[in-house]
Amino acid sequence: MGRMIGAFDNPEELDRPDLNKCPDCECYFEQDECPLCGKTCPEEMRAGNRKKVKKFKFRKSSNSHRVVFISWYHSWLAIILFTIFMPIIGIVLLITSPHKARYKIIFIAVIVLVFTVIPFAIMTITLNRITNAFTGTSNHSNLSKEEYISRCKELNLHYLYDNTDDYLGEMMRVEVEVLDKQLLWGRVYYICSSVNGGYPFLLRDCMSNGEEPSVGDRITVYGECVGDLKVTSNGQIFNTIGMNMFYYDLTGESSLHATEFVSQLIA
Repeated sequence: MGRMIGAFDNPEELDRPDLNKCPDCECYFEQDECPLCGKTCPEEMRAGNRKKVKKFKFRKSSNSHRVVFISWYHSWLAIILFTIFMPIIGIVLLITSPHKARYKIIFIAVIVLVFTVIPFAIMTITLNRITNAFTGTSNHSNLSKEEYISRCKELNLHYLYDNTDDYLGEMMRVEVEVLDKQLLWGRVYYICSSVNGGYPFLLRDCMSNGEEPSVGDRITVYGECVGDLKVTSNGQIFNTIGMNMFYYDLTGESSLHATEFVSQLIA
């Protein structure tokens, strides 16, 4: 007997373990000879002697070609906009959306990268530039305080702003007003201005005696210029000049209210 009419399955999967099989004609029969070619069925092809045929495992059909209608608020554009302007709603929409889980994970990873890692990297680079500009050591450390102060050239900030490159690393003294004090990575920095409030100035405290000026003090600073810098305060960036401060003298109190001037400076 041959294969049943209408059997369209894989021929390697069709088997009748209770019947003999002809190796040439691949038909099944009960007698010893093949009814088609007349050959005697070999012993290894007889019923009960043949190897069991492995069944082919069909994969379940996916829904990749199925048309899925997505609400406008579950579209990627809506999720991105909500995440930027209303993060909580954006996250809820992402979780409840019909998008695949791997795409949701990728989206969350990108959001974390954009809102945390990149801003932190930018802030780190900015702080590194500021701290690297300030060496923290004097080129004239062998001098006593009196000798150091006597060699500092007196400058006003207006002149220094116009000729900054000419005084890089030079010993100088300037009179400034202390507006704000900040601690960055274990270093104390002072945001200052000229006496008339016209020019911002950034000092790095490099003194070894532990004395520190206070916000609102008017001081004469002795130190070395480090050049032009960009400083970020309250999200605003302004240009200034930096200086390593090794000594200072208190000359009076500030004529401007510190917080008012800072707000004017970064406005």
